Amino acid sequence: MTRGANLGCMTEMAPAPQVWPTLRAGDAHGLIRFLVDVVGFQETVVYSDGEIVHHAELAWPPGGGVMLGSAAPEGTADSWPVQPGSFGAYLVTDTPDELYEKVRSAGAEIIAGLHETDYGSRDFSLRDPEGNRWSFGTYRGAPRKMTGGSAIDRFRTAAAERDVARAAAEMAPDIRMFNPMSDQPLVGRQAVTEALIALDTVFDQFRHVDVLTNENGTASGLRFQANVGEHVVHGIDLLEVDDEGRISSITVMARPLSALKALMAALAARRGQS
Repeated sequence: MTRGANLGCMTEMAPAPQVWPTLRAGDAHGLIRFLVDVVGFQETVVYSDGEIVHHAELAWPPGGGVMLGSAAPEGTADSWPVQPGSFGAYLVTDTPDELYEKVRSAGAEIIAGLHETDYGSRDFSLRDPEGNRWSFGTYRGAPRKMTGGSAIDRFRTAAAERDVARAAAEMAPDIRMFNPMSDQPLVGRQAVTEALIALDTVFDQFRHVDVLTNENGTASGLRFQANVGEHVVHGIDLLEVDDEGRISSITVMARPLSALKALMAALAARRGQS
């Protein structure tokens, strides 16, 4: 039995899937290659014996994934008798036009071209070589009711525990971070996460000392203190959430100037060492 190379499950901060759609294929290796090379899935694991794929997991970069394997030979017992070509799925993408051109240029069978839906999504659909239908669009689903407190609550808890990955999981992909050390905001989850990692390495004894929240919970000011050498930084992180309950912007305000200068020097030294 062989195992395919682990190419990385998802984008760095995408949540791990807890629901896995599953499908069977007459040519599982061929379907894997189509979904990876043409559509853009990432191959996580493939367990196979020759032409037979016992189990494979493919990750969709924005989050989630599918499991698949070879269909059982006709006339044999099958504990999961899913017919090849009977599967359908909707996949979220922020770049439908780019993806459409990619799959069309690769010769994929397009069954619905690019179009705007009446609910504001930009979609297209294709059929894979097995006959399965895949629809792609910008609609992310209806906003979910948050559990375990709000995104701001979970962000504050993660920050207090210096768990940057958990804090980043509460951010919108297009989050913007405004800070007193730059005229331009940082844009995107990855850029903001890297900034938080850098701050975590130079701050000592970071702590939130107060929380100020508006009436509808869409914005919150987290007063914080942190040590940088012999200086104490006093500041506020102003967090705002989008319609889906994710943190969409962070505005950092800090004082006094001497502490801010010490912070900038510490960050510059860190960059020089990396």
